[in-house]
Parts: sequence; C-alpha cells; structure tokens
Amino acid sequence: MASLVLVGGCAAPSRSCPSAAAPAPRLECTFESGGDTKTLRIEPAPDPYRVPEIPAGDRFALKFVYVTTPADLAGLRVYAFQVNDGEPVIVHEAKYSPPFSARREGFTGRQLVYDREGGELAYACSWFDR
Repeated sequence: MASLVLVGGCAAPSRSCPSAAAPAPRLECTFESGGDTKTLRIEPAPDPYRVPEIPAGDRFALKFVYVTTPADLAGLRVYAFQVNDGEPVIVHEAKYSPPFSARREGFTGRQLVYDREGGELAYACSWFDR
C-alpha cells in the first residue's frame, strides 16, 4: 500500500506541484517637495542612460537609476536636479551599493537636498525582501 503526502494541496511525489512563488524583492523611493509626496517602485534599468527625470514639485526633478547587472556596477544612483527656466542643474548625486538593508527607515535614510533659493527636497529609499 502506497502512502501519499500532501504538500501544499498537491499529492507528492506522484505529480509535480507548482511552487508557491514568494513575492519578489522590491525597491521603493518616496520623495517630497513643495507639499507633494510620492512613492515610486523602482525597477532595474535595462539602459541606465534612458531613465527619465521625474518632476518633484515646482523646483526639482529626480532620477532613480537602479542597475542589477553587471554585478560590479550594481546599485542605486539618485540624481536630484534644480529646475531653472526648464533647464535642470544637478545639485545632488548619491550611490548606494547592494546588499540593501531592509531597515524601517530605508537603506538611504532620509536625505535632504536644497536649491539656491532654499527650496527643500527630501527622499528615502527602502528595500523590501518580501
């Protein structure tokens, strides 16, 4: 007499069972400027040179460039721009290398960026393993 063991609702070993896919890790960045707050999920960039700038309030723009390959270049790069008459001028650049910690306050901590007139941009990025 053969015995069956139920694994996640599937009889094993007589048939293969689809494995329950664990949620994929994700990278999220939250930024605030001029009273607006936004959170974005940041996906790996197939071409880091084509990542667009994101408007952040009236005075700033941000670019989050997340690269996973090649391993020696993997990481998150954050660029903040002051926008003057439509022309972006870089005012902040930061690089964060993996492994990213899943700390409550985010692996970047809360970063503050100021423009020449005293306008403030704040951002923080978090890594979620699941």
